[in-house]
Amino acid sequence: MIKNRKNPEPGGPNPYPAGFVYGSGEARPRAWSLSGLKVSRALKALAGVEGRVLELGCGGGQYLRALQRRRPDLRLYAVDKDPAAIQTVSRIAGLECRLADVADLPYPDGHFSAVLGFDILEHVEDPDRVLRECARVLATGGRLHLYVPCEGNPGTVYVRRGHAVKAKWGGHCQQFTTPDLLTRLGRAGFTVLAFRPADYWLTQQFDYTFFKRLDRSEHPKALWAAQSLRPGGGLAGWALRRARCLLSALSWLEGSLRRGERGAMGVHVTAVKK
Repeated sequence: MIKNRKNPEPGGPNPYPAGFVYGSGEARPRAWSLSGLKVSRALKALAGVEGRVLELGCGGGQYLRALQRRRPDLRLYAVDKDPAAIQTVSRIAGLECRLADVADLPYPDGHFSAVLGFDILEHVEDPDRVLRECARVLATGGRLHLYVPCEGNPGTVYVRRGHAVKAKWGGHCQQFTTPDLLTRLGRAGFTVLAFRPADYWLTQQFDYTFFKRLDRSEHPKALWAAQSLRPGGGLAGWALRRARCLLSALSWLEGSLRRGERGAMGVHVTAVKK
């Protein structure tokens, strides 16, 4: 088994253009997109949950908007370390958001019925502390649902070709394996209810190719902006966004049809606090 690896110098250059807040739209479940697949899995994990739900690292609020539309009965909370993200999310009516570190949550013990996190755990230097914080703010029997890249799994593109480019431009200072992640959840006081592997060959090729291109580009911020779903970037930006939509749709289909752990680069996992 490949052990979890940590990049000794997390972070790296910031590829975002000035004022860019990732995920400012609304993710739609069952849409032909990877964000839609994440929303679908989260809604399934929240079945039967009532009361307060917290999202870690909310970004522009794409998942919060989706949850608010489909589960208006829930009381939604959010934290992020980016002031621009908090400013964006604060415009969503009926939502409480705070500027905070996910490793030091500003809430009392047992405050939430559920905690959600999408693409967050791989960015933190101490994932065990973050998981312990999740357990602390959850009530007994509370639910934790995460989507986590597991780029250290055997057979993934980042094991075969190297993880440095993702650490540098994606800020991934952790390279989890699925068994390692499940072990960490157990140590933090959780019982895993369900997990489903995700992100197979096609998703990985697109992901790796983009980050390699970003690394070689003389204008990485412009390239990052062009691949987003925002307008701009001229004809090249339009073509890149169309390609991203097509590949996301194919990746969504691939992830929906495949279920095995072999070759998967991510995992949707639902756990309950003991």
